[in-house]
Amino acid sequence: MKDHYKAGKAVAKKDIREGDLVFFNTNGKGVSFVGISLGSVQSLNTKYWKNSYVGAKRVLN
Repeated sequence: MKDHYKAGKAVAKKDIREGDLVFFNTNGKGVSFVGISLGSVQSLNTKYWKNSYVGAKRVLN
């Protein structure tokens, strides 16, 4: 998963769009979960996701 986080172009949280990869640290040991942004299905501002958010990457144009 860490290799996936190294790939692609970094995307600011406010600029995330559908198809971007969104990375989280859910176990306290670095990037441990990745999702694909689908729009507004689950807000990144809920306590759980906000506290574990690491960053987002765009790998496709």
